[in-house]
Amino acid sequence: MLRIIMKKIFLILLSFLLILSSCSTTERAYSFVSRDGIRVFLRPVKLKGEIPVVMDMTIPTEKSKIIGDATLNYSLLAPKGTIKDVDSLSLFFSTDKGSFETENNELLFVEGRGKDEIEIRITSVLSLSSTLSLMESSSIEVSLKADSNTYSLDSDLFISSLENTKDYLL
Repeated sequence: MLRIIMKKIFLILLSFLLILSSCSTTERAYSFVSRDGIRVFLRPVKLKGEIPVVMDMTIPTEKSKIIGDATLNYSLLAPKGTIKDVDSLSLFFSTDKGSFETENNELLFVEGRGKDEIEIRITSVLSLSSTLSLMESSSIEVSLKADSNTYSLDSDLFISSLENTKDYLL
């Protein structure tokens, strides 16, 4: 009886360790199963610039191929009063395969972070063709369009994250 209990405890501990090790991965992207199929999730990356942007992306896949529009979520960490027209926000990508920007931008929330900074969280869509262009590009520039202004972002971390994602998909 004690032996059976010890085996169960061992299996529970082993399962727990496997779950912890999979959660602590240093990979920039990983896949998971959703009700709509397999998705590849690009972990949040912080793009530095005059207005920093933190973004993540979820890409629908089937048999290691992109099959639909990607969901791109991003947060702006901006001084209060910097962004006046939240509805005008979008991310713009310029690559060796063309230029495009996020579509169907939808405000998720605006939240104060301390007394001088706000976080603006947006969810948006990248069309299938734009997502494929990103994956196939060797150079990418990312910029934020807000209030008729364009802010350049450092895209090096984003490019390295995409490289990791390409290992899953291409």
